[in-house]
Order: sequence, then C-alpha cells, then structure tokens
Amino acid sequence: MKIELLDDNIFLYTPKGEVIEMKNGSTILDFAFRIHSEVGLRFKNALVNGSIVPIDFQPKTGDVVQINTRKNQYSATVTWLEMLKTAGARNQLNKYLKSQMRDELLKKSIDNLNTKLSEYKLPVFKSEGCLIWKEMEDKQDELEGRLLEMLDKA
Repeated sequence: MKIELLDDNIFLYTPKGEVIEMKNGSTILDFAFRIHSEVGLRFKNALVNGSIVPIDFQPKTGDVVQINTRKNQYSATVTWLEMLKTAGARNQLNKYLKSQMRDELLKKSIDNLNTKLSEYKLPVFKSEGCLIWKEMEDKQDELEGRLLEMLDKA
C-alpha cells in the first residue's frame, strides 16, 4: 500500500533545498503554480538540474527545479490549460483568465455604450458630464456589474 502511494507522488527540490511534493506526471508549470499562483502566472522558463526544459516537462523525484519569472508582466495564456495536470493549477489559471476576460468585456461594453451616447450627443460614460457616473460614483463595482449583465443579455 505504501509503495503504491509513493508511486503516485514525486518529490522535487527548490534551489534552497525545500522539498515540494507533487503528483506523478505533473509538469514544470504545475510546479510553478504550486510554489505560488503569481509564480505560475509570470512563468518565463525553468531549469531542472541546471538545464533549461520545456514548459510541459515532467520532472522526476529528486530533481532540483528553478522557476524564472517575468518581473512586471503576466505570461499566462489559455493554451497553458492543456499542459497543466493538477486541478489546483488549472483552477488558479482559470481564475486569472476569467478576470482577464471580464476586464476585456467591461472595456468593450463601455466603448459600445460611449458610441451610443455619442450618437445621441450625450456625455460619454465616466466623463464629468455623465450623470449616471456621478450618481453611482460610490457604487462603481455595482455599475460595472450591471453593464456586464446587459452585455450578456445582448
């Protein structure tokens, strides 16, 4: 029983000598997310035992893994979902991707609203002359949520 349990897990080392337990078959990207979601989202490349490896590389027990990240930029993409083997890492990436999608939809909906307001020669949304924005200034999150709901219905 213990032997079967050990076969399901691998033990990896950080450059500082910390031991990280992972499921067998996990990728380097899974390891990055296991360290911290920010490390996974900012993944640049990885070194295993001193050699650069591809993002979908599957390390073995005893490997020393170093993750290099981008300083001021997220590099995560939807294609990474195919490379992740652990549910935790997939959940973290999905959460990030959904927030990115929400921000893009919100920007598009505000742009569409401003186009319509301009057609009727009304002040654009979020401008000084916008009565909606002045009334809802303290409820910006609620207003943005309503815009997203309207976009979903359209």
